[in-house]
Amino acid sequence: LRVSEVDEPERAGVIMEFGSDRSEGKVRKLVEHVEKALQGNFQCVRAFGACSLNMCNVAAGKYEIYFDYGPYIWDFAAGKIIVEEAGGVVMQPDGGPMDLMGRSVMVANQKVARKILFP
Repeated sequence: LRVSEVDEPERAGVIMEFGSDRSEGKVRKLVEHVEKALQGNFQCVRAFGACSLNMCNVAAGKYEIYFDYGPYIWDFAAGKIIVEEAGGVVMQPDGGPMDLMGRSVMVANQKVARKILFP
């Protein structure tokens, strides 16, 4: 497995999820990020419904970015290793270091990781 070499956001495929938390603050943040993703001039925006599948799609080079607000550690712990071994990065959507208990994740190839953040 190897992450893609795409280096421009306009050519990047984005995967996102909507989680199950429907609190007002979480929904507001999610709507902001959905809007950013849809207006971001990305190649495509998709949602497949499973954190592990989404992470493996980035690791395999099929998509360049995946972000989610809501997964638990058991949803992404194994995927984190797979992505990193494939040359990708795993971090917070705002660019901060990964917090295994933080319930948010962004996965990307190295080339677009810092160009696209979801603060």
